[in-house]
Amino acid sequence: MKRDWLYILSPCIIAAIFTIVGMITALFALGPSGGWSFLAVIIGLPFLLTIVVADIILKYFITKKTGLIWLIEIIIVGIGIFILKSYMG
Repeated sequence: MKRDWLYILSPCIIAAIFTIVGMITALFALGPSGGWSFLAVIIGLPFLLTIVVADIILKYFITKKTGLIWLIEIIIVGIGIFILKSYMG
């Protein structure tokens, strides 16, 4: 069975991987930062949950249309990053 890797590794999943890596890195930096790096985990968790849920819902309603999924998810991730930047100053 041929796998469609562009369908599996969509922009929301790629953003989720980067968010998880950032959160893990922040957890390893807890000591040197005096605990301030935990803010990255607090900020990253709602973003992570939102993009994963958006990915699941989108793939449920739009099946096997990889181009459309990528277009919509790029917009979703872009809006999410814009919202995060606006809250962080």
